[in-house]
Amino acid sequence: MTQYFSRFGPLGDAVTLEAACYDVHIRPNKRGPEVPSVFEIQGAITNPIAVLQSKKDPDSFFYIAPAGELKGRMWYTLVLARCDRLDTAFVSTAFNAERYAGKGDVIWPQGK
Repeated sequence: MTQYFSRFGPLGDAVTLEAACYDVHIRPNKRGPEVPSVFEIQGAITNPIAVLQSKKDPDSFFYIAPAGELKGRMWYTLVLARCDRLDTAFVSTAFNAERYAGKGDVIWPQGK
């Protein structure tokens, strides 16, 4: 499969963004400031401010990074990556949002 990138995150895991995921799932289903670029997704994985373990699926993790400010409000890039049986992680979805609280339990950085 064609991929945009595969990068290591702070948990030591390689996370891959496949072209089909971005081109068919992420980009067409979002509008305006909700659409993260490939570079924003990559930045959230390689340089997040936090990594959360999903409340719904213990094998899924949210990588969170600041996306910028819009009309005086801070926006964040949220990247949901799922691990498969081989401990390989793939981006499942990504979006920009004003909040990320409640998405899961903070597992990185420790003690946050």
